[in-house]
Amino acid sequence: MTQLDVHDATERYLANPVFRAARYEELVVDDNPYRRPVRPDDIGLVDFGTPLDRERFCQLSALMGHRMLLNIYDTRKLILPTAPTEEKWRDFELFYDDANRVLGDLIRPYLEAHLFGFVRAEAEERVHDDPARLYERLGELADVRRAAAVVLDGLVSGSANQASMTEMMAIQTVATSLNARLQPAVALPARGRLRELLSVPGKGEDIGREVAESAGVKYEPHSYFQYYLPSTLALMNYVNAAAQDPSRVFRLVGSVLAQQGPDVLAAAREVVSEVSEVGGPFAVRELSRGLEEYAILLELHDEDYRRQFTWIDAMPEYRDKAERLQKAIEEFRIPVDLDTFVESWEECSTTHVHDEDRLLIIESGEMEFWNCYGARHKYRPGDKAFIPKHRLHGSVVLTGECVYHQPVITPELDAQHG
Repeated sequence: MTQLDVHDATERYLANPVFRAARYEELVVDDNPYRRPVRPDDIGLVDFGTPLDRERFCQLSALMGHRMLLNIYDTRKLILPTAPTEEKWRDFELFYDDANRVLGDLIRPYLEAHLFGFVRAEAEERVHDDPARLYERLGELADVRRAAAVVLDGLVSGSANQASMTEMMAIQTVATSLNARLQPAVALPARGRLRELLSVPGKGEDIGREVAESAGVKYEPHSYFQYYLPSTLALMNYVNAAAQDPSRVFRLVGSVLAQQGPDVLAAAREVVSEVSEVGGPFAVRELSRGLEEYAILLELHDEDYRRQFTWIDAMPEYRDKAERLQKAIEEFRIPVDLDTFVESWEECSTTHVHDEDRLLIIESGEMEFWNCYGARHKYRPGDKAFIPKHRLHGSVVLTGECVYHQPVITPELDAQHG
C-alpha cells in the first residue's frame, strides 16, 4: 500500500461512529466498551509515515495512533457489556463489523512501525541468548522499577492534587490489568513457573481490582478511555501485539517478566530455564528482546507520568508564566503562530495533546479545562494558561459561546520570556 492508500484507509476507519469525538457526558463512558473517542478530525494534523523517537514519544500521532491500535487489537477479543441495551448492541455491531476489522488490519502494520520502530531499534543492541545474563538483567530492571516507584510516590504524596493523581494512576493500572485479562489464552507447551506466568487472568487482575477499589474508580473495560496516557496505551498495545501473534510468544514472556518487578526474581531463573528447554537459544533471544523492548516502554511510561503530574501541580505557576509570555508578545510585538477557536455551549474537546507549547487565552465566555481525571479548572475572560507540548488535556464550553486563542510558544520565546 502507498502512503496515500494508508491515509485513505485510516480516514475510512475513523469514519466509524463509535470513534467520533466525545460529548461532554462521555468524559467517562459507563459500561459501553465499544465507544472509543479517537478525535478523528485530527487526522490532518498527524504523520504516521515518520517513525517516532524518544523525544516525540507522546506527540499527537502517538496518542491517536495508539488509540486506533488498541481498538484494532480489541476487535480480536470478546468484550461484553455488563448491562446490555439496544444502544450498546448497535455499538457492538459497529465495533466488530467486518469492514471495521478489515480496515483495521490494513493499517495496523503501518501504525506499529510508526509507534514502535525506535523501541525495536534501541532494544536490538541489548538482545542476547545467554540465560545467565537475562537473570542479571532482571535484577537490574527490578532496581530501576523500585527507584521509579519512589520518585512517583514522592510526586503524588507531596502534591496538593493527591486525590486526583491517585485516581489518574489507578485508571492507568486498571487499563493495563484489564488489557491483560482480556487476552486470549496463550497455547504454549509449558509447565511450572512458565505456565503460571502466562495464565490469564492471573495475579494482575487481583492487583487491578484492589487498586480500582482503593481509588474509587470502576474496574470495567475502557470507561476512562479518554484519560489513558500515550505511554499507557503503548504498554497495552505491546502486550496485545505479542499475545495475538504466535511468532512473538517468547517476547510476551519477556514483557511479562519485565513488568513483574522485584517479586519475579525468585521465579525468574526457572522461567528462563523452561523457555530455553522449550525453544533453545532462539526462544531465549526472543525473551530477551521482549524484556528489553518492554523495559524501554516502562521507562517512557515513568517519564510520561512525571511530566503530566508535574504539570498538574504547576498549574498556578503556569498561569503566571502565561501572563509573562503574553505580555512579552504584546509589548515587543513578537510574531507568533496563532489558532483561534469559537465554540458553543457544551462543545467538548476530546482529550488530546499538542506538538508544541501553547498558551490558552480566553477572550469571551467560560471554559472548563482538565489535565487530570477529577481535576477541573474554570477559565473566564482574560484568564490564561501555559499548555506544555505532549501533555494530555481536554475542555468543555460552559457558556453560550466561548472564544479563545492559542498562540504557539517556540523554545526561544519560552527561554527568553517564560
